[in-house]
Amino acid sequence: MALFGIFQERYDQMPASGGGIAQGLISDPPFSGPDNRPAALAALIGQPGFDDGMRNIGQHLVEQHRANWLMNRILSDRGRVVAAYLTLDLYFTDPARRGFTIAQLRNEAARHGFASPGRMTAWAASQRLFGLLAVAGHGRPQRLVPTPKFLTLVRGRMGMVYQSISRFHPMPDFTSATLDRDAVLGAIVARFAAHYPGGQRVMVVTPELDAFADREAGVVMLLSVMLKDQGGAPIMIADLAREFQV
Repeated sequence: MALFGIFQERYDQMPASGGGIAQGLISDPPFSGPDNRPAALAALIGQPGFDDGMRNIGQHLVEQHRANWLMNRILSDRGRVVAAYLTLDLYFTDPARRGFTIAQLRNEAARHGFASPGRMTAWAASQRLFGLLAVAGHGRPQRLVPTPKFLTLVRGRMGMVYQSISRFHPMPDFTSATLDRDAVLGAIVARFAAHYPGGQRVMVVTPELDAFADREAGVVMLLSVMLKDQGGAPIMIADLAREFQV
């Protein structure tokens, strides 16, 4: 919903000759966030193709989930998403792209309350182990930067969201290739991160999903159950546990 709101508001505010949503993101106009009012949500859900688009997002999230016992113990699904976006925000907000320190990551986690400083340190170490973060230079304090592997992963997932949203809310001047521009990716990440100082959270529209978001692989297991049920496949708790390593 947060990404959809970013795309939708920027697209709807751009004049036909004004450069489109990509330029709107980069030019940094005021952003109020997704429209979470009941009427707006009902209109969104009622659009033809909405169910198909959301099903496609769910399918991709389940297929691309990095089932890892260690990562599940370090941070919840929600924590991993927020950590990734705030990490990228720290990186892109520095014009020199010098990277960020572990202390900055720990401070962000403590300030926004999505992880303890200790867990954030462990998360950063795991990202280095998996080749997603790397040390920048040899100076002190030590700085980290996202690797091309990390950026490719993020762009791929954002592109999948865009393609799914386009099934019910076409945006002709915004394509997956647009995400290859650092300025666009940085602007999207910045708008996602901007919700937190104002108190908005990932599950603000669906607080009933909080219990799943705070469990290891809770959201993707819920999506998997939904998809299996729609497809008439049998649902076995033991199979879910093995699939998602929980």
